[in-house]
Amino acid sequence: MTYKRRNNSMRLPDYDYSQSGGYYVTICTHQKAQFLSHIVDGAIKLSDVGQVVLNIWLGLPNHYYHLQLGDFVIMPNHIHAILILIDDEIALADTVGADLSSAPTKPLKRHNISEMIRAFKSYSTLGAKELLEVDTIKLWQRGFYDHIIRNEDDHLRIRQYIHDNPLKWESDDYYG
Repeated sequence: MTYKRRNNSMRLPDYDYSQSGGYYVTICTHQKAQFLSHIVDGAIKLSDVGQVVLNIWLGLPNHYYHLQLGDFVIMPNHIHAILILIDDEIALADTVGADLSSAPTKPLKRHNISEMIRAFKSYSTLGAKELLEVDTIKLWQRGFYDHIIRNEDDHLRIRQYIHDNPLKWESDDYYG
């Protein structure tokens, strides 16, 4: 019996998601379970699992030399975030500084956003399992939503949406 790979990806088929630019992503918890944070009067209070998720998120640029984290918010059952992939020359200069003698001699692997989200989900799940002292846990929903940020107006609109999201939690599509 042969199995055909299931491809329900909403990614643009011919787009290189490792190229420089801004990407807006939404990552949902499994069955939209609300365990990452609580929101009271627009203020976010992270749960212990939410704190693990935050720490893994903040550590992503340590593993992906060309990644800068933009605005993000950890809601009770999802995360909204902006990922910024920068040019290799800029990333290399930020990494090694002005002294290029310590620069790598072979090209660094440039990862795409799907790989970054996969790693984030994997490591945050491992961290949650360790925290909760369980062998298995289903933390994340399969896949994620992405949007390529096309211009400055698009970027500003998304940033505003991320900042306003906690204030609008009770009317959010992910609420309840």
